[in-house]
Amino acid sequence: MIGEFQFDVFNIGGGTPTVLSSQDLESLLAIVQQQFISTACEEITVEAGRPDTLSLEKLQLMQEAGVNRVCINPQTMNDATLRRIGRKHDAEGVVQSVEWARKAGIKKINMDLIVGLPGEVIREIMHTAEEIKIGTGEHYAP
Repeated sequence: MIGEFQFDVFNIGGGTPTVLSSQDLESLLAIVQQQFISTACEEITVEAGRPDTLSLEKLQLMQEAGVNRVCINPQTMNDATLRRIGRKHDAEGVVQSVEWARKAGIKKINMDLIVGLPGEVIREIMHTAEEIKIGTGEHYAP
């Protein structure tokens, strides 16, 4: 809470704060809780953009600090494209991150995808869409 202003939604991002160590992430979340969050806040989101920066421990810390939405950004679910664009994760890392988020008790997960990545055509785009769609089905139900 800043002064008398209360946030309904609070987003921690503008990059990938999950690159922080677990200890630093815990400190950041404690400051956010103390300085900005009140009972009026319905949603706290962390931009957990790169799956290679996540762990079950970090997701549990987030959930314990009141985070109820994470943004996991695969960009694509095609491993060849991920290597081509210099990402340090693969499609399985995305699946693992979603499973960890669910295990930590975070039920709201959104994903950023990029259409038009180098070398991708409609086949790769449809593959990504299908993989993400499957990821929202029963397999990932809490």
